[in-house]
Amino acid sequence: MGLFVLAAAVRLLPFGAIPFSLGFYPTFLDVALVTVFGVWLARVLTRTQESVTASPLNVPMLTFIFLSLVALIAGSAHAGITKGTLPHFDETILAWSLFIVVINCARELRLRA
Repeated sequence: MGLFVLAAAVRLLPFGAIPFSLGFYPTFLDVALVTVFGVWLARVLTRTQESVTASPLNVPMLTFIFLSLVALIAGSAHAGITKGTLPHFDETILAWSLFIVVINCARELRLRA
């Protein structure tokens, strides 16, 4: 269900901002990404989901995320992190991490059918 809400947010309101500030104005897409990822992570931590499906692309994706974090930290010594940089970086990391969620949810849907 969360993936359908995420797809609707991408299609209908990709840049629609929520009218309160968290240091930046989050969009509906940000909220949908965090919610889908948080619900999936809670299911894994509470063991509601039996197992986490591995993919051959998990290692390259996690390497990319790790190197992105290292680059952000190393680059902050030369240029400060601005108000717009950190939210954009968070969105990118969440979007890449969504790959794991989709792989696991698609596996569950395939097994139920």
